[in-house]
Amino acid sequence: MKLRLLIAALFCATVCLGAPITVRELEFLVRQRTPDAEVVQAAAQRRLLVPLDAAGETALRKAGASEPLLAALRKPELALSADAAQAEIERQRANQMRIEQSAAEDAAAHAQQKQRQQQVATGLNRAGATREMLEGRLVHLEGDQLKPFDARTLDTVRVFGFYYSAMWCGPCRKFTPQLVEAYQRLKAKYPGQFELVFVSADRDEFNMAEYMRKDRMPWPAVRFGADRSALDQFGGKSIPWLVAVSDSGRPLTRNAVDKQYIAPEKVLGAIEEMLSKLKR
Repeated sequence: MKLRLLIAALFCATVCLGAPITVRELEFLVRQRTPDAEVVQAAAQRRLLVPLDAAGETALRKAGASEPLLAALRKPELALSADAAQAEIERQRANQMRIEQSAAEDAAAHAQQKQRQQQVATGLNRAGATREMLEGRLVHLEGDQLKPFDARTLDTVRVFGFYYSAMWCGPCRKFTPQLVEAYQRLKAKYPGQFELVFVSADRDEFNMAEYMRKDRMPWPAVRFGADRSALDQFGGKSIPWLVAVSDSGRPLTRNAVDKQYIAPEKVLGAIEEMLSKLKR
């Protein structure tokens, strides 16, 4: 929404640079002690929407305008013609309507996003909620090929790790081998209770698959292009980003809630501690 408002503001600013000069702008120039010749030049270049009236003269006098300056600004040629003034009024009205329409569309999009988030939140905090978020969306490596992965096999998983990463990310590529080693150890030590899911930030499916192949990722991944809105709530603003989530959809690491970065090595340690407590 902020981006669209910024675009609208930039559009308005661009248009307004060539818009007729207003009495308020003239007041500002006068208060800044702009030389009379420069004030008149600005008025001549941009023109007044309507001829200077008594109210405008009073306002300029209060701002400190001299009588010679007021006399120069009264010249009829400094104001737009009636037809040009009407065309400018229509242009400004149309521009205002575009800005209001853009703001209304942004508000509607924000409301829809909030509704989707509420729907996702309603489905969480119950057993199996995390697995349901993954159903029909997972793939894994079989040899060098990505094949569908059945999320129903994750019924016994108590702790899920979501690994937000990408092939183009240097720190990710440095950490991933360490994660592969830890994953294999945790899977062997806590069979059926832990699963890691790769959530790709790659720009296309080819790079996602190439990343998985080169680093021999043994865990499933969210299929490229699949709806991942439910999972994005746990992600952060940077990668590599590793979080832990319970089978009921409850965040188990702080970074999944406050979005503050925690080194993935520390999250790994937290995951192992959680699993050790589950086994007791």
